[in-house]
Amino acid sequence: MSVAKAVAKGLEGVVIDSSNICLIDGNAGRLIYRGYDIHDLAANVTFEEAAYLLWNGELPTRRQLAEFNKQLSDERSISEKLKALILSLPPSANTLDVLRTAISALGTGSPLKKPTSQTQ
Repeated sequence: MSVAKAVAKGLEGVVIDSSNICLIDGNAGRLIYRGYDIHDLAANVTFEEAAYLLWNGELPTRRQLAEFNKQLSDERSISEKLKALILSLPPSANTLDVLRTAISALGTGSPLKKPTSQTQ
């Protein structure tokens, strides 16, 4: 004879892990990153500033932001072969399809480097 168990639906009260990067207060409708409300971040900082905040735990100074932007810019180059692939696709192609194709092509190249450790 089997005993039926009650199954709770949904994820209310389920905790997967803790984070010092983000706080979600669903009851109050708040999302906080590193102490900053998401609405304040969206209205007042650039994408690069927000990325720096998430990776480094604080908003960057002007100098730190300039260095970070240079680092990001240095990592943005793509090969001539990838450019040719992108340009060979129909101009009417969906932008996300082009992006997916380019990323798939990148995956066929050199092996991935192990990412450097970031402050959590």
